Amino acid sequence: MTIYCFCRVFLFLALRTCWGDVEEIVPVLMNDVKVTLSDQYLQVRATLPAASRFISSFEPKASAQTVHHMLMYGCTTLPRQIIQRNPSGMSKRCGSGERLIYGWAKDAPGLALPDHVGVHTGDAAGLRYITLEIHYLQPTSEPDSSGVLVHLSSTPRDSLAGILAFATHFTIPPRLDSHEVSVTCCYSGPEPLRGFAFRVHTHTLGRSVRLDRVSALGETQRLLERSPELTQIFEPLEEELIIQPGSMLRVTCRFNSSEQHQPVHAGPSHHHEMCNLYLMYHTKEALSLQCYSDNMNYITPTDALPRSGSTPYRFAQLLPGTIAASDVLPDRPGVGQAAQTEGWNEHAHGQVGGVALSPSQESVFIFHRGNRRWDGGSFTADHRITATSPIAEDTVLEVDASTGKFKQSWGAGQFYMPHGLTVDHDGHLWITDCGLHQVIKLSRTGDTLLTLGEELVPGHDSEHFCKPTQVAVSADGSFFVADGYCNSRVMHFNAQGKLVKKWGSGTAKAFNVPHSIVVDDCQERIYVADRENRMVMGYGIDGMLLSSVSLGALGAVYDLAQVPGGSLMALTWPRQERRTPFVVRLVETAVGNGQLTAASAQLLPMVDSPHALVLTGAHNDNTTVVYVGETRFNQRSALHKLHPGS
Repeated sequence: MTIYCFCRVFLFLALRTCWGDVEEIVPVLMNDVKVTLSDQYLQVRATLPAASRFISSFEPKASAQTVHHMLMYGCTTLPRQIIQRNPSGMSKRCGSGERLIYGWAKDAPGLALPDHVGVHTGDAAGLRYITLEIHYLQPTSEPDSSGVLVHLSSTPRDSLAGILAFATHFTIPPRLDSHEVSVTCCYSGPEPLRGFAFRVHTHTLGRSVRLDRVSALGETQRLLERSPELTQIFEPLEEELIIQPGSMLRVTCRFNSSEQHQPVHAGPSHHHEMCNLYLMYHTKEALSLQCYSDNMNYITPTDALPRSGSTPYRFAQLLPGTIAASDVLPDRPGVGQAAQTEGWNEHAHGQVGGVALSPSQESVFIFHRGNRRWDGGSFTADHRITATSPIAEDTVLEVDASTGKFKQSWGAGQFYMPHGLTVDHDGHLWITDCGLHQVIKLSRTGDTLLTLGEELVPGHDSEHFCKPTQVAVSADGSFFVADGYCNSRVMHFNAQGKLVKKWGSGTAKAFNVPHSIVVDDCQERIYVADRENRMVMGYGIDGMLLSSVSLGALGAVYDLAQVPGGSLMALTWPRQERRTPFVVRLVETAVGNGQLTAASAQLLPMVDSPHALVLTGAHNDNTTVVYVGETRFNQRSALHKLHPGS
């Protein structure tokens, strides 16, 4: 029987000031407890300062002769019930906002975080309390004061630390020299994880624990591996391990049960086994992630990690079903309205074809048309551009996502009619040019890496495009092209640019201008903005239609952006009705059942002719920023930085 007891500890702070930085030590230690049972779990709690602090290191005070392992959790609130005894081996560590922040076993040394990384604590971070859970294998003859000293700093960090925890339920058959247990999840977060240390944990039967990246074709790439028989430290990595959104991750534990005569089950006692890997990472926004039994649970900051200084908003709720004009009138109660960041974009540029963020979300790329306008005379009846030379000005502009400050521009003399822009996980730019009728992959500085389609020649076969609109790139490097104004089809290519499949054109379910396309790697879905049909269509990787939604009075669908966790954001414009554009959140109520629902909407009264959008901070409604580009020919107002309003 596993028994959980709970102890309180008074907060004791040791402070010293160095060049204005306040350093504090919070002792999270048992208060001379007497352990009376085998496999006893005790918890000790501490209160953290209300002001913002950053955990810089963890200093364990324990011995493997007494303590089997320790896990430390950050909490927003504590449970109301202070003392529990639960024979199932489960306990409530936090009242709300629980997240794992540290672990220790087998006499592991302390852990110092990189200088620019910390765990944000305090009221603004939603982390006011610490619960330390200690597993004692055997009764102790003397009172015990094991625990951890938590080192805090008042100096803000550039990145925030988190732990991605892997675990699963399993049973190990007896008398096997080797038995493997795996858990697989897809990371669907808003930004890359930058792993800098990892720790593995099993009990006595474990021989190795490894982390692999799995491709869509089932191919594996070994990322990390360590024996749990070694000291179970957080082993620092020589180079950061980058986990991009859409990455499929698999942890595998190998066990030896050759001397066991009965099956061994997963569980909390030393008679059970465990299969754990903890990847410590840092991100710009605070995230809490776990992968338990083949389902990565994405805990959003809205639920667990509120942040200070953010712009609060809540999308207005729309009733499911047919969307009528009365549902989206500006004076409808509950319909939100976005607020604009004034003075953010002061750079001269033309009609915005596409807008995209760098993988780090620190830069915004703008693909614009300079002094060229797309109007009724831009193309001939057979879709050839009438301009006889490329645009003379730079057409690709990079600015700081936060300040709007200029970084670089390029593209003069290269493009005829800029349209779509996508930045992949490696930072490469994928553009579509409706005048060139080409799809082009470029480096961040403009070097051409791949070109598809014949220059200036529209066509309907597999070697040509006709005014292609946008590219969506999968985590494995394969990509999808929305093609476009005159072919009205989707084309799927492998990473080398070889056509895999195409669908849409010439079928009963043909598009009426597929204007935008996004890929959800974790759900294996392709979403297409069917602009003039005012629909969003959801497909499997094989091109099979799985879901759709008609947006009706919300207008033509110009662009789509993926929101972490499986939802979408659509940019719509009731152009024919001469009404205000919207951003609309779409939710697939049950993946694969054909039910996409418009869940909420925001008015964009400051936008006249919307064409493209991208969003950052989308895992947290409190920090979402939407960048909207438009084709209104006004060189200093064609890109907006918006905060959806409350």
